[in-house]
Amino acid sequence: MTLPRAHLGSFFGDPFADGTSLTARNFTARASSTAIAVTRDATSNIYTPVSSAEWATFRAAFSLTAPAPDSLWLLQEASGNLADTIGGLTLTAAGTVTYNQAATGWTRTGVGLADGVNSQFATTSASLPNANAASQTVLLIGTVTTSPASNRQVYTGPNNSLRIIGGTPRLSVTAIASTASGSVNPLNAVRPWIYKHDFTGSVQKGYTDQEALGIPYTAIAGKVMRIGSTAAAPGGVFLYACAWYNANAEISDANIKALLQAMGFTIAW
Repeated sequence: MTLPRAHLGSFFGDPFADGTSLTARNFTARASSTAIAVTRDATSNIYTPVSSAEWATFRAAFSLTAPAPDSLWLLQEASGNLADTIGGLTLTAAGTVTYNQAATGWTRTGVGLADGVNSQFATTSASLPNANAASQTVLLIGTVTTSPASNRQVYTGPNNSLRIIGGTPRLSVTAIASTASGSVNPLNAVRPWIYKHDFTGSVQKGYTDQEALGIPYTAIAGKVMRIGSTAAAPGGVFLYACAWYNANAEISDANIKALLQAMGFTIAW
């Protein structure tokens, strides 16, 4: 007897006719229906754990291998600097920034960045890993809403960045002169933005829900975690941010994808 493709998928984990895998569908279904004691946006249905305890619950509920973050910024302040609710690394506000900004499709608000100017929340704490000897991975959730005339820095690290290429908007991943650019427009949707600097594995990579872009590994050095830029931030709103350091930051592609799917995002790569 020849089984329909859907039945074959249930036995062997093959993609369904629409191209989604059984694993992806399971994550999507669980993220939509699982009742767990973790903060979840009432409109978007995306999970945003707000404490170490919620991260522990979230990871256990979805059997996640990726560790809990070492820093967590909720971006819900009404003014001033942004508190790290796990690691104590405050992000200092500078330039033109706003607070309690709405984002389409979300109940949660966030901080606003201004297009093309100094607009940032950052730390250069000595407690950060030095990129010349250790790893750092950063996750932002937010939307870029202003089409940029030239390049804009969404995240700026130690000689590396996630940026939006001006003109025809595209995601770009950089480390000094090493760069890769995506093929789709990332604007006008709340999405995850991730930069991974894996020193041990010699991997530098950027991710959104749309794309995963790797670049030839380039040695970098320094200590910085910055949402936005000292000179050319994107115009948009950022709702949530967290970071992993040292060995915790060395997260595989599969585990990053599993984390984002568990949060409730649909991942195209």
